[in-house]
Amino acid sequence: MVIRPEHPGKTTIPALTLASFDPDAKRYVEAQSQPIEIVVSGESTGAAIGPPTAGGTPAPGTENVITAEIRPIRVRARPGRSVSASFLRSAGFKVTLVTPPLAFVAFAFAGRLRARLSRDDQRASRRRLRSIARRRLHAAAAHRDAGRAAAFYVEIERVLRDALSEKLHVPVGGLRLDELADLLAARGMPAADVAGVRAVLEACDEARFSPGGEPAGRPAQDAMLERAAALIDVVEKAPLAAGGQA
Repeated sequence: MVIRPEHPGKTTIPALTLASFDPDAKRYVEAQSQPIEIVVSGESTGAAIGPPTAGGTPAPGTENVITAEIRPIRVRARPGRSVSASFLRSAGFKVTLVTPPLAFVAFAFAGRLRARLSRDDQRASRRRLRSIARRRLHAAAAHRDAGRAAAFYVEIERVLRDALSEKLHVPVGGLRLDELADLLAARGMPAADVAGVRAVLEACDEARFSPGGEPAGRPAQDAMLERAAALIDVVEKAPLAAGGQA
């Protein structure tokens, strides 16, 4: 219960009665408080007030104007305006309403943009790989035509390692054959293709250190050129997983 003084003087709160059930007596009983006398101090101000009655209260019909000493903290029993209605008309409600759909659209657009950039990056990588392969294979063919067997096999090894570096986004020029094979297997290249890459690189090493044998002949170099071109095509189409630096 809130009791708000409206004018100075004495007043009495009458006795209050509370009815409850007594489980021991199995009946309803009533508890009654004692009357409470309250004395309100302070002086009334403002409009002229009639003379107080014998009990110290203003005469009936006079305006209740009280001083700050006895003014309650909150004069109104409830807010003067609806908080929910004010929020519905505020800019904050509009922001709350439009933010989720705008965020969804932004995320969807960002996802599409990332996918498109990824596709563009893949196409650019394939173009670079083809350019590297075309340039290196052309150089290898020139060495073959000039009879430079060692230089031919050096170029074949270089074109294959450059193509793998471009595809894997990892420099593989300094890797040993077993390290390169493990890296390709970890990235998801089929075992048969890994074996093919390793066989070509081993053949290039062998031919470089025995240039006077059968690998130095034109038929062997023609066959190696075809194997290298076919293997580069396999590398280009292989869905190798991304990874860090070796």
